[in-house]
This record gives sequence, C-alpha cells and structure tokens, in this order.
Amino acid sequence: MNVFYCPNCAHCAAETESAMRAGDICPECKEGYIGVETLPIEMRYCPNCEWFQAAGTSSVRAGDICPECKKGYVTARER
Repeated sequence: MNVFYCPNCAHCAAETESAMRAGDICPECKEGYIGVETLPIEMRYCPNCEWFQAAGTSSVRAGDICPECKKGYVTARER
C-alpha cells in the first residue's frame, strides 16, 4: 500500500483514501509537494490450508486456530 505525505506539513493519507499522487501540491498547506512511500501489507496465513487475509480486516490474529480449516494455526507474514 502506498502512503502519500507532505514533508512540509506532515499531512498524509493512505492510497485507498486519497486521490493524491506523488508530486502533487499538498491540499493541506498548499506549499509542499506530495511524496510517496510504499508500506508492506501484513497478511494472516494458514500454512495448513493456505487460507490468507489482510491483517485488520477481521479479528483473526497470529496464533489463532484457522477459521477455514480449524486445524492449522494462523501466522503473520508480509506481502
């Protein structure tokens, strides 16, 4: 996921919440130029049945029993 930010005023927004692009003038301070940083997305994964889901989209945490197969244990990994 990309995060857009203004180094001038520290305004920032996630890519999914914003129409900003790198190099745009900051809509907040109208002086700085928007930069972009790519953040890794953490996933929840079951090695037993290969079920996966983005972290934060449900209450499933690393170490929980897999909600799909009910046999494996969920781990965290980055995408």
